[in-house]
Amino acid sequence: MTSPVYVLRFGDGDAASGHSAPWFTGAWLFPCPYALLHCEVRVTMNDIRPSQVRHDGARQAIRRAKFAPGDRVKHRIYPFRGVVYDVDAEFNNTEEWYNAIPAHVRPRKDQPFYHLLAENEDTTYVAYVSEQNLVPDDSEEEPRHPAIGEMFTTDAEGRLRLRHIAH
Repeated sequence: MTSPVYVLRFGDGDAASGHSAPWFTGAWLFPCPYALLHCEVRVTMNDIRPSQVRHDGARQAIRRAKFAPGDRVKHRIYPFRGVVYDVDAEFNNTEEWYNAIPAHVRPRKDQPFYHLLAENEDTTYVAYVSEQNLVPDDSEEEPRHPAIGEMFTTDAEGRLRLRHIAH
């Protein structure tokens, strides 16, 4: 598996399931270098208030991330590039981190955010960047971050693929 997968199950709310109201369970399965991460939420219809249900169909569509683990990207403004190693469907960091970004360049929270093995002219590091600020890195220069060899393999076409480490 090379990108997150969303699994959704539904139930009728019968006594056998232990739920008195209809319910659904959603789970994101994320590949990562050390294991398959699984996060699951169970919600009953009683948990959803009418004010939480949105009727704007376009916004309800699940947004697909533009980049996947192994993709090479660069920042559209600042001089750094990196390799995606994880994706958040929307902002998933601290408010302190978010508010430290100057307001005039602060990205929207309702978009994918990417964890990068990043590098600039001087150093390598880890970065967290919004989709609106990334573009594909089409340079021929190989990324030099030291963690790339630990987290990725290179396939026959030269693309980076997350390693699957068995426990």
